[in-house]
Amino acid sequence: MDFLKRIPEQWKSFSSTKKSVSLVIIACLILSSYFFYRWATKVEYATLYTNVQADNAGKIVEGLKGLNVPYSLTDEGKTISVPKDQVYEVRLSLASKGVVSEGGKGFELFDTSNMGATDFEINVNYQRALQEELRRSIVQINAVKQARVHLVLPQKSAFIENQNKPQASIILELKPLASLQPEQVKGIAELVAGSVENLSYEDVNIIDAEGHVLSDSIKNQGNTASQLTQMELKKSFEKDLETRIQQLLESIYGSDKIVAMVTANLDFNQKEADRTIWGNQGVVASEQNSQTQTDTTGSSGLVGTAANVGPTLSTSSSGANNANTNISSTKNYEINRVEEKEIYAPGRVISISVAVAVDGNPNTSKTARIKNVVSAAIGFDASRGDTINVLGTMFDKSSLIAAKAEMAKADAAAKKQAQMDTWKSWGYKGAGVLAFLIIGFLLMRYLKPRDDWPELKIEQPISIKKVEEQMEQKNAYTMEQKNAYANEDEKIKKLLKNEPDVAVQIITSWLEDGGDKNG
Repeated sequence: MDFLKRIPEQWKSFSSTKKSVSLVIIACLILSSYFFYRWATKVEYATLYTNVQADNAGKIVEGLKGLNVPYSLTDEGKTISVPKDQVYEVRLSLASKGVVSEGGKGFELFDTSNMGATDFEINVNYQRALQEELRRSIVQINAVKQARVHLVLPQKSAFIENQNKPQASIILELKPLASLQPEQVKGIAELVAGSVENLSYEDVNIIDAEGHVLSDSIKNQGNTASQLTQMELKKSFEKDLETRIQQLLESIYGSDKIVAMVTANLDFNQKEADRTIWGNQGVVASEQNSQTQTDTTGSSGLVGTAANVGPTLSTSSSGANNANTNISSTKNYEINRVEEKEIYAPGRVISISVAVAVDGNPNTSKTARIKNVVSAAIGFDASRGDTINVLGTMFDKSSLIAAKAEMAKADAAAKKQAQMDTWKSWGYKGAGVLAFLIIGFLLMRYLKPRDDWPELKIEQPISIKKVEEQMEQKNAYTMEQKNAYANEDEKIKKLLKNEPDVAVQIITSWLEDGGDKNG
């Protein structure tokens, strides 16, 4: 308490210079404390919702106020940000309370039954539920941020010729820098077509948020898809050869010294070839053998006797025996023939052309070595018309050097900025600590009792009269000094006014004395 009581008295005893310095120090201390507090309590915000409509934004703000969560509104109130470490927790809390929802209701519409609903209301609710269910399925794709589905479900007719076909329209909001491949677009169309009765994927129209029609890539895909596939195969084949040549030559001659370009002529037509090969010698195709025997032995006796009924073995002791045997053979010959059927698969290499640019002016031997290396890498075949050209020239690396310089400059700027941020952070901390130390030191120094003025030391109780005498002596001492200084000033003024010559001689002598002392 004594310290606080002495502050006003000590402040009155300060000179104007000390008062100014003290005010500057106190102001620096306050500013340092303020910036240190702002840095220590700084809240880093992250986006909670973007592109929010006005009515939904009002509900979200009210929900944030109910949760006592600080928030920030930007982009004319369409973007809402909250502290970074509370984004997911706040989002879940708002969703659980029904403050905001990512979409409408699906088949939850039928969780509660309405006995008085008409057929029209039931059909409308079914359409709404189906649209929402399809939307939920579509947004599961990584590239899709949000989707909106519109279905046209015609009423069923008793006559097939009067039955209209259903249709669907889908609006997709893609994530930043994301895109959908034709296969993904077709997958979305197939998903919707498979979920709606009698709906064909060709009747599904898909557009993005910028108005580009994505479904055109899946319609009339016959020849177009085949041509795209062929071009992709051709580019992939050429790129593979270029990479092999580039890696092989760069490992020999160094990086940024070689540039290779490959052009491949591929045949994507599927062909069938029938071939017949005839031999030089004939071969037996078939053979027929026959044998005929005729018996002419004479016979005697009456007809019907035993001698004429069955075959009779003749012996050498009997009468004459005449037998004729005829053997015939027929052979059919054909020429040797082999039939072959060959099917040429699509993608056959017709010819390959390679162009290699070398930095500098390579001599003949170096050019020959490069051609040999490239020939081995691509499987060079002169019979099919392959060509290899090697060109020596000076590469223009100014753009590359400038790009590297820009990248290095950007990297250095990023590092410098990070270093400056670090220094600024530590500077705030150090400034705060240093300000506290300086102000404490100065306060202790300036509030310390002065030793050059006589002080009233009361060692034992004294009378009031004696204290008043001591105070009068102190005041008299001070007034005596002031009067002495005032008399000296009056004398100098009178001397300068009445005798200026003498004053000039005195000043000249002072200057000479000062010059001699300095010399």
